[in-house]
Amino acid sequence: MAFERRWRRPVVVRSRRERIVRGSLLSGAVVLGMIAVLSMCGTSAPGDAVGDERPERPPHLDFPVPEGYDTGSGWDVSGVSEEYALAERTGSVAVLDAAGQGASRVRAIDVTSGRARWTSAPVKPVARSWDRPQLLTVAEGRREFFVAWSYGDASTSVLGGARTAVSLDIYDAAYGTHRHLDVPWSEAADVTGGGPGILIGRGGDHAAVVDPATGEVSTTSAPDLKYPRGCAACRRDTDIRGLTSDGLLVKGAGEFWVRGGWYGRRTAPKGTDPASGVPVSVTADRVLVRWSRKPGGKDADRFETWAVHDARSGKVLASADCHRPAVDPGRYPELSFSFSGRYAVAGALAFDLTDHKGYCFDKESGSTGGGTSVAPAPDAADPGDPAVDKAPRPLTLVTVTDQGVAYGTTGVHTAADARSGAGRPLHITVGTPVPQLLAPTTHLPAADLGGYGLFPGTDTKDVRHLLGYPRAPTG
Repeated sequence: MAFERRWRRPVVVRSRRERIVRGSLLSGAVVLGMIAVLSMCGTSAPGDAVGDERPERPPHLDFPVPEGYDTGSGWDVSGVSEEYALAERTGSVAVLDAAGQGASRVRAIDVTSGRARWTSAPVKPVARSWDRPQLLTVAEGRREFFVAWSYGDASTSVLGGARTAVSLDIYDAAYGTHRHLDVPWSEAADVTGGGPGILIGRGGDHAAVVDPATGEVSTTSAPDLKYPRGCAACRRDTDIRGLTSDGLLVKGAGEFWVRGGWYGRRTAPKGTDPASGVPVSVTADRVLVRWSRKPGGKDADRFETWAVHDARSGKVLASADCHRPAVDPGRYPELSFSFSGRYAVAGALAFDLTDHKGYCFDKESGSTGGGTSVAPAPDAADPGDPAVDKAPRPLTLVTVTDQGVAYGTTGVHTAADARSGAGRPLHITVGTPVPQLLAPTTHLPAADLGGYGLFPGTDTKDVRHLLGYPRAPTG
C-alpha cells in the first residue's frame, strides 16, 4: 500500500461519518489556602488561529494497517511529538510542535480532516531538565480541555516563597482559549486527567485538584480522606489512586473507597475476598479493580477476579477471572474504552459493559479465566516451521472500536510496548474465543476515535507522523 498514490484531499473525508463525529462535539473539597498565579486575566486566545490549516501532502509512507480501515481516505500530519492527547467529544487530538529555544506549541488537530483547529503560543517547561511539557486531557461536564504540564523550580514566578511548582497551561479543546496556572508543590508530582479535574499528587496521601474551567485549586490532606467507619486497614499504606466524577478514590491496605461516596468492601464481586480489592485504573466513570478469591474457595490459589465498577455507585458492570501470577507485577494495565463506552480493554482483559461480560486472555488455554492460543493470520509465518513459537502467550490489548474489535499484541507486558510496535500484532472481536494474528508488519491503531483510527509512524528521515484513517463502510 502506497499511501501517497491513494491520497485524497481532506475535503473528501467530510461525509456522513464526519458529521456524526462532529455532532458529538461540545454542545467538594475546601478551596485551598494555596496561592495560584494566573497569567494575565486568566484566559487568552490561542497564539495562532489556524483552524483552516490543512495537513501537508505526506511523503511516501508504506505500512499496512488492519483490515476495516479505509486507507484510500484520510490524512497525514508530520513533525508531531511522540506524545498526544485525545478529546473525544470535541473530536480532536493534541500534539506538541517544536517552537525553538526549548519551547513547544500545542496543536489541536481535527480527527476527521487532519486540519489544525488551533495552535497555541509557545510554552516552555518550568524545569530545564524537561525537553517538553507532558500532555493530558480532562473533561468537566461537556467541556474538554488539553493540559500541557511540567514540574520544577518556579521560584521566579512570584509564588510567595514556594520553590517548586506544577506548571499548567490549560486550553479549551474546542477553541484553544488559554489559562496558565502555577500550583506550588514541594515534591515530584504525578499529574493526571481523566476525571472532572486535574489531579496533582496521585500515589500520595495528599493531593490538589484543579478545576480546568475556573482555575480554582482545592487540596485534600490525609486527615480529610473520610476513612470508612471501622476500617483500621484504611489508615495504613494510604494513597490516592485517582479522581472520579464522585470524588477522590483512595486505597488503604487491602481496602479502598471513594471519598464521601461508596466503600469497596461493600461492592466486592461474588466469591471474592471483600478486603482484597486493589483499584488499578481509575477514570471519571469507571474503576478497574483486582480482587482475590475468598480463602478456601474454589480455585482461590489459581485465579483472581478483575472487575469494572461504576465510579458513582460501585456496582460491578462486568468481571473476568484470570490466572494469578506467580509474582505480583507491581504495574497494572490502564483501561481504554471504545468511543461509545460500551467496550473496554486493559492488558489481557476485554469487557462488554452493555452485556456485562468480561474475558481474560492470559497464559493458559481458554478465553475466560485464561488466555488463548492465537489463530494465525493468512500471511503469518508457516505454523509448521519449527522455529515458530507456538506456545500460548498473554495478550496485551490497547485499543477497541465501537464494533467491539480490539487490537493488541502478544509477547509484551505493557500497552506502551504494544503501541511502540513490540510483540506480534493481533485483533479479536470481544466475545469470541480466539484472537487472529495479523501480519508482523501491521501497524495498530493507537486509538479509535468516533470511527477514525489514529496511527503514529516514522518516515525514513526519522520524522514522526500521525495518520488518520476512517473505518471502511460495511455491507
